[in-house]
Amino acid sequence: MFDWAVIVKYFPLLAEAALLTLYISVIALVLGLVFGLAAALARLSKTRY
Repeated sequence: MFDWAVIVKYFPLLAEAALLTLYISVIALVLGLVFGLAAALARLSKTRY
């Protein structure tokens, strides 16, 4: 049988870990968008270096 007391006991730690995971995911999404957009614009640019 599953012991729900463990979840209740560690809920603050689990919630903090979930928020940290969301924070890291948002940062990765923003960085990927910025670098991907920069790479796409560089490929579309007529200027060649």
